[in-house]
Amino acid sequence: MALPRKKLREIALQILFCHDFASGFEEELIPFLMKELSVTKKGVKEASQIALAIFERRAQFDAFIEKYSLEYGLERIPKMEKNIMRLALFELFEVPEIPPKSTISEAVRLTRKFATRDSARFVNAVLDAIYKDESASAPLCC
Repeated sequence: MALPRKKLREIALQILFCHDFASGFEEELIPFLMKELSVTKKGVKEASQIALAIFERRAQFDAFIEKYSLEYGLERIPKMEKNIMRLALFELFEVPEIPPKSTISEAVRLTRKFATRDSARFVNAVLDAIYKDESASAPLCC
């Protein structure tokens, strides 16, 4: 049985966040996430594939975040918030079956869960600006 998208996002986010601190730890991370989150190895591997796709496009996503973050430079944005926005941008650009407003709403939820309410407003503002500006010039997916 496939993981619900909500759970998949949370696992992918946690993998991305871990990558900010160390690499080459997959052997230890998979069993840890399976135990802590009560998910199967298949579920963690699916989330790992999403995280890897995001990681490979990190520079592109970071350029969007930096362009639309009017208050802070990329280096001042906390790692968790950056990874939440990277995950949302991946969905906006690569997963057309998810409505953009749902993606942004989920990013705000994740920020409230893993960061702060103030951060949630910031993440919402940046993602909303990207969505409005970029979708006006071209379709966001693919």
